[in-house]
Amino acid sequence: MEVITSLDNKRIKNYAKLLNKKYRDQESMFLVEGEHLVIEAKKSGCLIEVIRCEDYELDFDVSTTIVTYEVIKKLSNT
Repeated sequence: MEVITSLDNKRIKNYAKLLNKKYRDQESMFLVEGEHLVIEAKKSGCLIEVIRCEDYELDFDVSTTIVTYEVIKKLSNT
């Protein structure tokens, strides 16, 4: 499985835009952080994709993107 390492990756840049409310409203998408919120998003049927670091295992039967810690930091609010 490929690991996204670049902060300049087009997908990562688009995900990072979701940190801005205007873009979240425009795209009708949002990011959630943490296992609990991912589980709740899955339960509600809103989970589209999981973005995770290589060393973290989480299987929700959805598309999974593996990234480096630096990429996670760019996408994180916390």
